[in-house]
Amino acid sequence: MQEFQLICDFDITATGAYSYRPVIIPGVTKTGYEINDKQDWFRVVNQQRNWDTVQQILSLRTQIELVELPQCVDQQWHFTVGLDSNRIASTIDKSLTIIENDFSNVPIILGLLETKTKIDHIQTSGKNKNLTINIL
Repeated sequence: MQEFQLICDFDITATGAYSYRPVIIPGVTKTGYEINDKQDWFRVVNQQRNWDTVQQILSLRTQIELVELPQCVDQQWHFTVGLDSNRIASTIDKSLTIIENDFSNVPIILGLLETKTKIDHIQTSGKNKNLTINIL
């Protein structure tokens, strides 16, 4: 199992809010996020959707072992994940390249709590890079 740290410039807050399980407004999601109006509800649902997207991409090639949930620090969401990189490629560097390619150009939802990215898809390289993956 190899650990990777992901840093996102788009909001991937794990709210536990799903559009098919609405809360009574005002209310609280199962993870404790307060919902005061429909705008709050749509925000926490879309934050969860972005988080689900990131997890699904990581799960394309191997099982993930989630080490921690994303934490927002200075408008960047950080989390660490364990992946069986041997199932992805023969070397860690190749695994990293494959994972970065899996993320490239996948749509994301903007207009949440992020301020550092203005593009509506994931970029792992170039001047519009909004996702960084580090090998730990």
